[in-house]
Amino acid sequence: MSTCCTADPTPADTQTAEPVLAAVTPEPLHPLPSQASVQRIDEMLRQALDAQEMQVLNLCFGLDGSAPLNHAKAGARLGMSATQIEQVQSRALAKLRRPMLRREVVAQLN
Repeated sequence: MSTCCTADPTPADTQTAEPVLAAVTPEPLHPLPSQASVQRIDEMLRQALDAQEMQVLNLCFGLDGSAPLNHAKAGARLGMSATQIEQVQSRALAKLRRPMLRREVVAQLN
């Protein structure tokens, strides 16, 4: 006895899936920033944050392209406690919320 989960798809099944998926694929809300803008924003972040703050944000948010880590795993990687990671992250995010830096970053995105 065959079930729908174990049966091989028929050519007709595979032909109808693509238009359906294309129809539900959302368009990005905003265009992606240019490579030059991304580099400028990275420079601004490095000027605003110290090395430890950058490391913590990279690990916790996956900014370097890797999967984000929770505070405990990021702490284990850096030899810190989860509480210390949370404190460093909070300090870094507070710096990034400063109005002048925020205006500069937004200007790079426009």
